[in-house]
Amino acid sequence: LLCQHQKICVYWETYYSLRHKQIGAHVKKLLRRPCPIILDPADPTGILGQDKDWCLLAREAARYCNLPCVRLAQPWRVQPARHVTIEVKQMTGTSLSRTVSPSISIQQLKEEIEKQWGIPTYRQRLTEQEQEKNIVILEGDKTR
Repeated sequence: LLCQHQKICVYWETYYSLRHKQIGAHVKKLLRRPCPIILDPADPTGILGQDKDWCLLAREAARYCNLPCVRLAQPWRVQPARHVTIEVKQMTGTSLSRTVSPSISIQQLKEEIEKQWGIPTYRQRLTEQEQEKNIVILEGDKTR
């Protein structure tokens, strides 16, 4: 996992509900940042290891992977992020619901929409809208 640090996203829903008005909005903002993301369960105001040299950590982890004491170790099962259901609405009112991985890129989502509705990806403009919030335009291959 350390060798693939660009995929790390760890946060705790037990203490910080994404549905809570203030806390949820703050945590979602943090989760939109580039990975690796590890939110401290005791203090969700920042990201652990932010602006650190993760590539150095990955190189060192890879170097030690072949040691007998590490090579024989069994990894634990890491629970992947739960899939989320999204709803895409056309301006005409037609909607499409999909259950997707939270790591799906905007480009991949646009390709799904193109398959379902035949709307070319370059003609799509996706936005994120939460209650009582401004609309956020989703672009490129970004996720979250």
